[in-house]
Order: sequence, then C-alpha cells, then structure tokens
Amino acid sequence: MGYEVRLTAKARGDLNEIVAYIAQDNPLAAERLGDELAAEADSLSNYPYRGGLVRRRRNIRRLVHGSYLIVYRIFESNHLIEILRFTHSGIDSHLAGWHGARAGGPFSDRARFSRKAFGSVE
Repeated sequence: MGYEVRLTAKARGDLNEIVAYIAQDNPLAAERLGDELAAEADSLSNYPYRGGLVRRRRNIRRLVHGSYLIVYRIFESNHLIEILRFTHSGIDSHLAGWHGARAGGPFSDRARFSRKAFGSVE
C-alpha cells in the first residue's frame, strides 16, 4: 500500500514561486517543470526512502530532480509523506542552515533563511 503525499503551505508556495520565476522567460518550460516536480513528489508514495537523508536534520530527506531539491519527511506510522520544501539545489547544498540564496535565482530576494525553514523535525 502506498503512502499519502501532502504538500505543506511552504512547499506549495515554493513550487508556485519557482514556476512564476521561470515563466518570466519561458511559460511552457515553467509549466513543464512544475508538473515534473509535482509528479516526482507524488512518486514518493511508492518509494518513500529513495531520497537521501539531509545531514544534521533528523528524519528529513531530499530528492534531487535536475537542479531542484524536494525536501520531505516520512511519517511511517501514518503512511504519510510530507513535502516540506521545493528549492533550487544551489541555495544550500547541505540544507543545514539556509545561509543564503544564489544570486539571480528564484529565491534571490531572500537574504537569509532561518534554521527552522523546515519546521519541526521531531
């Protein structure tokens, strides 16, 4: 039996922001990438452990799709996967602290991210 996949409000906002940023130059590519990221996240319902663990973030995993990361956690007891964030892989390669944004990327207007960017990890 597969897991249920749910997006947090932050993940939904990230996905919308990524698509809007790319759509400025190429609306078709933006739509395609948005669909691909959503499909990749949904595919975790059948293979939840295929994403690697995030260093120093207990129970948080990441799945790479092109230049983007899908950050999620698994609730085994509920058969639930919670998608926490969609982010460009250049923002912070180890996701330990969100110490800055890549210039010119979809999140470049955000100077600093808090260590609690993923919410509670307990």
